Amino acid sequence: MTQALPPLPRITPRGVLLTAAGWLLYTVLFEIYFAVMLGAPFGASLPGRAIGSAWLALYSVPVWLVVIRGLDRSAWGWRVLAHAGLCPLYVAANWYTMDLISRRMYGAPIVPADLVIWQLLGFVFTYMVQFGLFHIVRAGQKLRWRERRQAALERLLREQQLAVLRSQLNPHFLFNSLNTISAVLGQDAEKARRLIARLGDVLRYAVDSVERDTVSLAEEWALTRSHLEVEQARLGERLEVQAEMAGALACQVPPMILQPLVENAIVHGIAPLPDGGQLRVSAEQTPDRVVLTVSNTGAAVAGDVALWESRGTALRNIRTRLRTLYGDGADLRLSSPAAGGFEAVVRLPAGGSHD
Repeated sequence: MTQALPPLPRITPRGVLLTAAGWLLYTVLFEIYFAVMLGAPFGASLPGRAIGSAWLALYSVPVWLVVIRGLDRSAWGWRVLAHAGLCPLYVAANWYTMDLISRRMYGAPIVPADLVIWQLLGFVFTYMVQFGLFHIVRAGQKLRWRERRQAALERLLREQQLAVLRSQLNPHFLFNSLNTISAVLGQDAEKARRLIARLGDVLRYAVDSVERDTVSLAEEWALTRSHLEVEQARLGERLEVQAEMAGALACQVPPMILQPLVENAIVHGIAPLPDGGQLRVSAEQTPDRVVLTVSNTGAAVAGDVALWESRGTALRNIRTRLRTLYGDGADLRLSSPAAGGFEAVVRLPAGGSHD
């Protein structure tokens, strides 16, 4: 997680090199300008101009410390006010320093009296350009920081949402599984112990996968088979399972995405019927999609899939998790064939990619 406020600007070796390169370019361009406009030989005044640029850069440091760093987190009005006060001081300091240097080096003032105003305006222009560039660069840094912080906040929010969803899902699953084991316990204690072991496998998986956005379908199917063993112990021959998973076991899926669909298909579609029904689970992987299908041949949904979905906590949970992880890149589609039964189809991006 990034810090609450953007880091203050600081002097770095890279920044010093870039600033020095900028002042060197400034010196050369002005020497070229005066050589062309005044007809003076190029390089004649280069030493003095280089010294002048050095002083311009040196006097820029206090301004940088006060405005760019010291007022970095202040409102723009304070920075403008600071510039209004510091610019005249910057111009005066450079004027008197360079005039003194010019008199010492060349025995003459820095410029003739009739050009003093233009020299002063040149210092103002230099001040505005360099600190305008500083503010543009700083604004870009803050923008990139805000983008990184926004991404970090969105990632944290997504993780929190997933944690809440998983905390809702696990007790729901545990409640149904314990009811199943309780029904078996009075009939066969040894079988009940085996089922408790399978339930332990499921809970261990649920805990271990809580920090992961995706797992292999092989892991998810192993969890689901443990759950199916519990259900088959309760329903016996009333539950027939067909699975076609081999071709897609290596693909990535969200954890606890298949088991709730299987549980819904059994609890609401097969268990209520005296003769039970068949549960079909399949997975298909294409170059860009992974498709998981869970269907049953048991009780039909009473005509309205939308009504069924609105009452299904697990189904809403799955759809919310898919939207949180993949946005519009994944979906859950439900249907109730006219012949009876119920079908749920989950479509995911291949590879489990998101964001």
